[in-house]
Amino acid sequence: MFNKDMINTILNILFGISISGTIITFLLFLAIKVFKLKKLTKLTSIFCLVFSITWVSNIGLNIYLLLTTPPSGIAAVNKGIVKNITPGTPMLKTDQQLSAKNYKIELNTKDSEMNIFIWDYANEDSDCIQVLVDNKPVSNTIELTHKPKVLKIPTKGKIEIKGLKDGDNGINYAMYLSTTKETYFNSTSINSSNVYTISNKKTSNNK
Repeated sequence: MFNKDMINTILNILFGISISGTIITFLLFLAIKVFKLKKLTKLTSIFCLVFSITWVSNIGLNIYLLLTTPPSGIAAVNKGIVKNITPGTPMLKTDQQLSAKNYKIELNTKDSEMNIFIWDYANEDSDCIQVLVDNKPVSNTIELTHKPKVLKIPTKGKIEIKGLKDGDNGINYAMYLSTTKETYFNSTSINSSNVYTISNKKTSNNK
């Protein structure tokens, strides 16, 4: 994926060139019509072609950004699963109560382990969780903050996010999977768990 900042820089350059070129082309066209300077016709045609390309490129890059930029804020949280969000990205200023969900995740990777990043996507209100893999704790108590907690987990098994402490309005969190680059927005409560059942086609085929 292209760097978003780089694309925005290119867009600004293309937009400046396109605007300047359009003005120059319009002035050349006026000169041909008013002063009968037919020698400028070929140059004007070249300018029209070049700056038409810059306009089309500008529009194309804007469409690319529109299609590839992940949703943010409440739209992302309500969607539940969003790709390509940077771990630790805050989404809301205050917690919104979500319905607790369990997920089945299908992977297709040769890796036996992956990283998960867990953080509080809204206000830091001292929510606490614990992570279990196949019913065994793989973490101590984790207080959710905007700084992601990184854990290494297997690419096959049952992952549980168990609620230990509810600061306010539910234990809401975001979890990013390094293998799929997907972020899951979810909610749990004290002594309840969200279950992520992970299957992996490649590790299953190797057995």
